[in-house]
Amino acid sequence: MNIAAFSHSYLEPENRKNILALTAYASVRVILPSRGPVLIFRNYEFERSHFGRKFFMPFRPLYLFNGQYLLWTSTMGLRRFQPDVINVEYNPWSAMFFQVILYRALFCRRAKLICTVKKNTYRRYPSWRGWLKKWLSRFSFKRIDHIIAASAMAARLYEHKFSVPEHRITKLHHLGVDTSLFVPKPVRQDEATRPITIGYCGRFDVDKGITDLITAVYRVQSRVTRSLVLRLLGDGSLTLELKQQAANTDWLEILPPVANAEVAGFLQDLDIFVLPSRILEDHQEHDAHALLEALAVGVPTIGTRSGIISEILGDGTGLLVRPKEPDELAAAIEELMNDHRARKMLGMRGRKKAENEFALDVIAQQKIKTFQRVLDE
Repeated sequence: MNIAAFSHSYLEPENRKNILALTAYASVRVILPSRGPVLIFRNYEFERSHFGRKFFMPFRPLYLFNGQYLLWTSTMGLRRFQPDVINVEYNPWSAMFFQVILYRALFCRRAKLICTVKKNTYRRYPSWRGWLKKWLSRFSFKRIDHIIAASAMAARLYEHKFSVPEHRITKLHHLGVDTSLFVPKPVRQDEATRPITIGYCGRFDVDKGITDLITAVYRVQSRVTRSLVLRLLGDGSLTLELKQQAANTDWLEILPPVANAEVAGFLQDLDIFVLPSRILEDHQEHDAHALLEALAVGVPTIGTRSGIISEILGDGTGLLVRPKEPDELAAAIEELMNDHRARKMLGMRGRKKAENEFALDVIAQQKIKTFQRVLDE
């Protein structure tokens, strides 16, 4: 099976392990921009290596508007590679998606088109922009053979909003986790006396609920005797504000963004990981990759009922609280702080789930089964 994948996600070196896992079952080429942002943390330049030369085909991006871009290439490599499956990891109303549709029609018309989607809400634009987006979306769906939805919520959106039949949608998480890198850290001898370390890793933006987490930790700190530390790793629109607050708060630490592989060490030093995402009119948590990495490391987790978080933790793998409710979040943090046994149990449960559901080879096998099923239809 020949698979052509289109995504900027693989600019991040750690994410490329997903492609390496896939190559154990098929011939794969990844078409991607030679530079660009990933996870909002930093701009990556594609670095060629032996691994990169074989599986990756970077092209210079032509940026248009609102983060949209096209690739400077006459064939995208499709004429020579001749894929059986084209897996597009872009929204079906994006500029890149339409470039792929055009090049497929020109060079590999018989290839099955499978679209991977993470977005679980639909942003409505006023007047003609809204009409155009809706028309473009419906135009795209007529050319898609199958959809891989990263969450059940995303699957429902495409099923109800765009009338995509249920049998044409497969629920499968976007990226797997390297469970040989993201591993639990041995228990330290000073476990019972050292400060409890609470952490978050991701974007520093309003929708991520960072201020709710700080408020919750402040309330916990004011009523417990054991010392604690809150570490926030990332970057975003709130970075300056958070640094100013940390300068006047002895238990708050702001850490700069790092390459994804280095996140493993950050997570291993935590006692509790929190993903406090909010619910906005046109946004709910749709990726939560840092949460999967925290589970793999065996860190007990707390999340809000925003988008995919409920699906990941809703079986008792972690604690769930309502979004934008610092009091509920504070109570959950305090509960875990005071119960070492519960922290250990949740950590073990999270590690097991990561190994069984989110490991690189598990995701790769599920993708191959989906691609093969679509080819057999």
